[in-house]
Amino acid sequence: RITSRTCSLPCRRADSKQPEQALRKMGQTLSNAADSVPKKMADNQKAVMLKQRELQLAVTVAQARDNLMWMGAAGGLVALAGAINLKRTGSAVGLIPLGPITFVSCYVWDLAYGNKLQRVLASAGDILEEERRGGAGGHAMRFVPPLNNLMISKSEYEAIFLVKSIADAKDAKEKA
Repeated sequence: RITSRTCSLPCRRADSKQPEQALRKMGQTLSNAADSVPKKMADNQKAVMLKQRELQLAVTVAQARDNLMWMGAAGGLVALAGAINLKRTGSAVGLIPLGPITFVSCYVWDLAYGNKLQRVLASAGDILEEERRGGAGGHAMRFVPPLNNLMISKSEYEAIFLVKSIADAKDAKEKA
């Protein structure tokens, strides 16, 4: 038997009565601390996901800018070769590849320096909203994982994204 003389920790005797209020307060403190841990973890996960998304978008723009530099160099070489060919032979056939190269370069420039990324993100948001409402024209949703996937069931997916099934959407339309 450990007594308070042999142990530096305060020992509770069987005859001493702790007030219920102090015990209840201690339980609430532990409960509040335990409740805040999952919320902090979820907030940290959201922050990490947002940082990862920003990094992905920055890499996409950086790749577009790099591709634009390479296409600019290729376009310059084609223009130079076409001009030399034009001067030597008098034929403008060597300048024909400048058409597609210029078109593709303008497309990539729009992604690298224009507002294409904002337009694509806005369109992606519209598509996600449309899919969550039941798909275009009431067709089956395209983003639900296949039935034989090992990650998530259809009901779990619907619960995460608050998706109503097509049957539920049709029933709601009929009731309205």
